[in-house]
Amino acid sequence: MLIWRNWPSRWTKIATTEGRPVTVDQVVESSLLAGSKVEVRRRPIAGGELRLATRGHFSWSFDHYAEDASKIVNAQRAFWRDQAGDYTVTLFPLAPSPGVSSMGGTGRAFGFVQYASADTDFGSLFRIIAHEHAHTWIPNRLGRSNENTPAEVFWLSEGFTDFYTAESLLRSGLWTPQQFADDLNRTFAGLASSTARNYPNSRIIKEFWTDPAVGQLPYDRGHLFALLLSYELKKKTGTDLGRLLIEMRDRWVAAPADAKPLLVTNLLQAADEVGFDVRPLIAKYIDDGQTITLPQELFGSCATIQNTSMPVFEWGFDREASAKAGVFTKVDPTSAAYAAGLRNGMKRIARLGGQESDARVPLSYRVRDGSSERVISWLPVGKTSITVQKIVLAPNATLPTCNWSPSHQ
Repeated sequence: MLIWRNWPSRWTKIATTEGRPVTVDQVVESSLLAGSKVEVRRRPIAGGELRLATRGHFSWSFDHYAEDASKIVNAQRAFWRDQAGDYTVTLFPLAPSPGVSSMGGTGRAFGFVQYASADTDFGSLFRIIAHEHAHTWIPNRLGRSNENTPAEVFWLSEGFTDFYTAESLLRSGLWTPQQFADDLNRTFAGLASSTARNYPNSRIIKEFWTDPAVGQLPYDRGHLFALLLSYELKKKTGTDLGRLLIEMRDRWVAAPADAKPLLVTNLLQAADEVGFDVRPLIAKYIDDGQTITLPQELFGSCATIQNTSMPVFEWGFDREASAKAGVFTKVDPTSAAYAAGLRNGMKRIARLGGQESDARVPLSYRVRDGSSERVISWLPVGKTSITVQKIVLAPNATLPTCNWSPSHQ
């Protein structure tokens, strides 16, 4: 049992492993926050207590954040019905930087660490919580990854997590149907515009850590693959993806500690048991990287999947060279960026806006040009267009009367 002792009397402390029987590895993977100005909020969750700790101030209510975070954890624990114990989130405010907003997080043992700018949009933080908490099961209680090539299964371990993240946010009531649709449409646009969109999975293994487009690929591809698999499962066997995930979890729990199944092997065998061979889908869309096209009727009466045209995303400058140099490099004189006023040699201070790979969202940078600073914005449209799918909501589509979930009833 791990207990931290002998702190200064006026300090508040919180650790993800406090009061638990833990291994050395779990201590290494834990997080701890302590100090005289640390604040903690506690909320009941299924099987334990949610503990949120921070030091600093944000532009929104920390109490409100604790309430909504507990809804996410409860929604996910209710689905899996197997997790007990406390869950701890430590949230760190980043030092202010004019014109810059940033956020992120990383999973730790029995919790995770989150960081964000003080003015970070309140709602956007929930996706990080939902994603990281979902990793409790996907993949940690579904199957082992190959330790030598973990990126090989990121389409499942990260892509399925993104799929389940969006669904649990919708089911918890923290996302409206429109927010769910907006998130899926960003995935559609990002994958359709990606320079790596049809790379085979073998390139993800080799280039995940070196090419940002390849790094995003398994998240988006796996997200859409999960939606396609949920549809095909239901159509051909009457089984939904949620039940298949539960079956994978049960197989994992039942296996001896020294014989836990590999992640993809567990998926294949669980699908085989319900009479569905998922191998051809994996070979076509994951291994070969062919374009995933979702069926129009995927969401039933709630929404339709439609095709639309979108300009190709074009930075207008050499992104990697500019990042290394700290100044904009190789600005294309025929690009929208150049037309907006961007020039070679301008110093990059901060990116203020934009949705990577979506040419419909303006890119904005704060730049220094000589002795003066200014903001330059433009629509990063290329000279050609691509066809991209999008989800269009039915009028007045709401929960719970509309069966949104393609993964489970």
